[in-house]
Amino acid sequence: MVAELAETEMKTDELRDLRVGDVLQTDQDIGQPLTVRLDGVPRFLANLGKVDDRKAIEIVEVLPRQEANGPHAEPPGPIEPSPVDRDA
Repeated sequence: MVAELAETEMKTDELRDLRVGDVLQTDQDIGQPLTVRLDGVPRFLANLGKVDDRKAIEIVEVLPRQEANGPHAEPPGPIEPSPVDRDA
């Protein structure tokens, strides 16, 4: 799973010259959801956050699935929460 913060293009020499503290400017709006990819395929939109001092993402939208033979989207089904065994 990959949560894509932003996308930008850089020349090879710019990439090579990056140092700690450098800032990369992107077109990503701060409040815009991140794209979460599974096996390279966009599957969710999520907000960046924090849980117990750890970085986290919150899924805010399930994206339509792409069929293997083309971009014919099927409507996403509801996400059912997994049962949690609290006695384990």
